[in-house]
Amino acid sequence: MSNRDDKGRWMPGQSGGGVKPKGAKNRPKPERLAEQAAKERLSAMLGQALEVVEASMAANHPDALQAAKLVLAKAIPDSKSPGTYVDLPGYADPALSLEQRAQVLDDALADGRLSVEQHATLSRALESRAKFTDLARIELLLSHVREGKTLAEALAITEGREPAATEGTDE
Repeated sequence: MSNRDDKGRWMPGQSGGGVKPKGAKNRPKPERLAEQAAKERLSAMLGQALEVVEASMAANHPDALQAAKLVLAKAIPDSKSPGTYVDLPGYADPALSLEQRAQVLDDALADGRLSVEQHATLSRALESRAKFTDLARIELLLSHVREGKTLAEALAITEGREPAATEGTDE
């Protein structure tokens, strides 16, 4: 029996939609599979760790309790909150200096828009950026010195100023 009429159209009551393969509705998503695998690995690790701790406690090892704490601290990761979008007006403004961006972070912490953990994370990122910026500036300065510029000239060029004219130089 055909689901179409003589003109090739679908008959009334026939949607014509594709049929999903058998079991497709119940197929686990990759995220669920990864989460399940992580839980199984953690469970196995904890089982092994508990065996070691039990054995050391049974042997009256003096550091058994410390070993148990260490195992649990390593086996159970720190709980981290999921990424949260925080609106920091002006933070992304390229005209802001790193000090001004740090002030934006401090203000957001004081206003309660950032948690202490978020402030610490963003401050570390800002500090890394400052180090990178300093390193890039030093490399640029050195390249000007290697080209034969004096340190004063190289500093002026690096800072975007015109080098001061020095007496006694023939250029």
